[in-house]
Amino acid sequence: PSEPFQLSPRDLQMMILIWLCDGIMSRRQLEDEFFVGLNKSQARRRLRALYDRVYLNQPHNEQQCLSAPEHIYWLDRRGYEEVAKALNVEPDRNLKKIRTFNPIVLQHHLQVVDIRLKVMGDIKRTSPVNMSRWVTERQFRSWKHRVTYQSLQSEQLEKGVEPDGFFALWWALKPQRQRRVYSFVLELDRGTEDLE
Repeated sequence: PSEPFQLSPRDLQMMILIWLCDGIMSRRQLEDEFFVGLNKSQARRRLRALYDRVYLNQPHNEQQCLSAPEHIYWLDRRGYEEVAKALNVEPDRNLKKIRTFNPIVLQHHLQVVDIRLKVMGDIKRTSPVNMSRWVTERQFRSWKHRVTYQSLQSEQLEKGVEPDGFFALWWALKPQRQRRVYSFVLELDRGTEDLE
C-alpha cells in the first residue's frame, strides 16, 4: 500500500513562490529553484503528486498545451488554501483562472519571473544586501497608478503605470546604522507592442 500523502515544507515554499510570481511558474523554474541536485524525474513525480491532489494545476486541453511556451503550473484550490493559511491572507481565487493562454503574454511573464529569480538568487549570495517586497505588474494594475506627462506636441496626457515589476535593494551602513536604498522599476521590452 502507498504511504499517505504529506505536504512538505518545500511544497509549501514552492506554492508560496508561485503565488508571489502572480500565480504562474514553469516546471523548469520550479526544478531550478526547489529540486537542485535531484534528477528531473523526481521533481516531475512530486509536481505530479501535487497536481493529482489539487494543490497545483496545469494546462489540460490540447490548445492550452500547444499555446504554453513551456510546461507551466499554477495554484489550484488546495494550493490557495495552504498559501492563504501560511501567509495569513485571503485566498485570491481569481489568480487560478488563467484567462488567456496567449503565448506572447505567457512567454513575457516567464521571462519576468526568470529575472526575479536571478535577482533573488544574487541577493542570497550577497549577504549584506536585502530586497524589499517585489511588486508585480498585476499589483500595479490593481492600484491604478497614473502619471501626467507632456507629449511631443506639448499636450498634457495621462496614462496608467504598469511596469513589469518594482523592487528596492537596501543595506545598512555600519557606523551610522543608516540604510542605503536603491529602487528599480523593471520593464522587459520584447518589441511586441507599439508605444507612444
